Amino acid sequence: MKKVKVTNKSMPIINGKNLIGLPVETVLGKKLGKVFDFELEIDSQSILKYFVKGNILKDLFISELIIHRSQVISINDKKMIVKDNVIEDKQKIQASAPAPAV
Repeated sequence: MKKVKVTNKSMPIINGKNLIGLPVETVLGKKLGKVFDFELEIDSQSILKYFVKGNILKDLFISELIIHRSQVISINDKKMIVKDNVIEDKQKIQASAPAPAV
């Protein structure tokens, strides 16, 4: 009996090693940074959030983004594309945050 290797071509897979360092950009092409961590939802065994670090020298105000899986448009082994409003959402959160104690 000959063994047959079964592959599922309809379900691409990316592992954690390849996900870390993956470039992230918006639909309009604004480069946001690279994935440095992610959060896994245990019950569904799926990624809930992606943590993205930008170029600190390029963008002093937005050095880290938390991107919810609902904001991801596409992802492959080359890059992640997210909705354009990711930056606007981050700025709204920063504006509503209480001022640091002095």
